[in-house]
Amino acid sequence: LLLASQSATASLDAGPRVEVVWTEVAPEIDGRLDEEVWKTAAVIDDFHTAVPEIAGTPSQRTGVRILSDRDALYFAVECYDDRPDEIVANHMLRDDVDTYWDDRVNFVIDPFLSRRNGYFFQVNPVGVRRDGLVEGPNFEPNWDGIWTAKARTTHEGWFAEVRLPYKTIGFDPKAT
Repeated sequence: LLLASQSATASLDAGPRVEVVWTEVAPEIDGRLDEEVWKTAAVIDDFHTAVPEIAGTPSQRTGVRILSDRDALYFAVECYDDRPDEIVANHMLRDDVDTYWDDRVNFVIDPFLSRRNGYFFQVNPVGVRRDGLVEGPNFEPNWDGIWTAKARTTHEGWFAEVRLPYKTIGFDPKAT
């Protein structure tokens, strides 16, 4: 899995990489990250802000864990917040465009490594899903992929789990 780098013209080898961990035991998608399998997952936790400061230090800790089995990719998101009573999750409908004001996480999967096109996935703190296709500068919200997400809020912040079946996205099996 290749994470986006700052420069669109940078070589694909220039960006950060994470090696996704294979599992024989799929996690239960319930918004709880308490299964042992998540302890073995690849972890991404070196995030930086874009606003108000580019490459700034975030005020809260965020972590993403990634697993794979033969059928799906699994993401666990840890959005820690020392003010959990201020977590915003007002929208409850799938593909609701007003989730802009909610707390949320977005994933863009670029399976062809084009750095122009991909699949967009979004989850808010109550598990509301939004998805679409990214085609160059355009966003196509009418694509509805088959995927699962659950989230929950605790005194530590909010947490989400996502199951993204490989059948949902097209990809080049020869891409590295």
